[in-house]
Amino acid sequence: MEVPLLPDSITVGEVFVLQTRGPVYTRRTDVVQRPQAALVWDKTSYDELWVGAGLPLTICHVPVVLPTGDEAQAEFARWRDEAYSAAGVLSAALDDRVAQYELFNDFLIFDDGEWTGLADKRLGVRNYLPFLLTDEDVTKLDELDGDDVPPNIAIAARWYLRGAQTGPAADGIPLFFTALEAIVGAGGRDVVAKVEDALREAGINPEDYEPQLGPTFGVRGNIVHRGEVDLERVVPAWYVLETACRSLLQHALGLQLWPSYPGETAVLDTETREEWEASVASPQSYFHDPE
Repeated sequence: MEVPLLPDSITVGEVFVLQTRGPVYTRRTDVVQRPQAALVWDKTSYDELWVGAGLPLTICHVPVVLPTGDEAQAEFARWRDEAYSAAGVLSAALDDRVAQYELFNDFLIFDDGEWTGLADKRLGVRNYLPFLLTDEDVTKLDELDGDDVPPNIAIAARWYLRGAQTGPAADGIPLFFTALEAIVGAGGRDVVAKVEDALREAGINPEDYEPQLGPTFGVRGNIVHRGEVDLERVVPAWYVLETACRSLLQHALGLQLWPSYPGETAVLDTETREEWEASVASPQSYFHDPE
């Protein structure tokens, strides 16, 4: 929504927050994993994409120097968080009419001050093991009645999904803990012990998790209370919490279908597992023109 008299550009920290009206030219790449034994990606790039036609837009621009090597992934995640934080600060100062939902994200490449191209970066793209639905799985799903889902489990499932959709990122950690609190009916530090007890009741040993739930609660505290994001701790904590949430939701729903742990290759048949393990180190990618 347009905000009359709002300056065209405001600086929040190191982020330039710009006001304009669409459409804006951008670039987007869609990445889809094929449901087969080998890991294969289908990628479609939209190089001439115009978004937001006729809409008032808020653009958060983070000027940076592109890194090289292993630090690139972490830096891109940090820059995106900076942009969201800047939009959040402006929304808190006014309200969320200035940043209601995300339309696009991309980056402009300059060399010695000259614009050389437009690109995008997909972060936190996960791969999924090639689990197949069995006839027994389909039967169980057919028997699932929404009326039988307890209210706290329905709420927890919503929070779980939102956390899962962030990918292995800091924002998912408090979302998963909110889901766990809804499942076990506890908050604060007590939630760790309650979740561990619930996992044991579901036949799962929480001590097998790496990291264990106690340290993941510390990761949550660092994010929420100190604004600290250490991806070396965030990523493994995210996977543990995603696993714990899904395990307890499956148990509450009586649906023990696919394994809760995303890397549990032992349940695959030998041929599928060998094909998967041979492909995951160097997956194939096929690029497609947009239709």
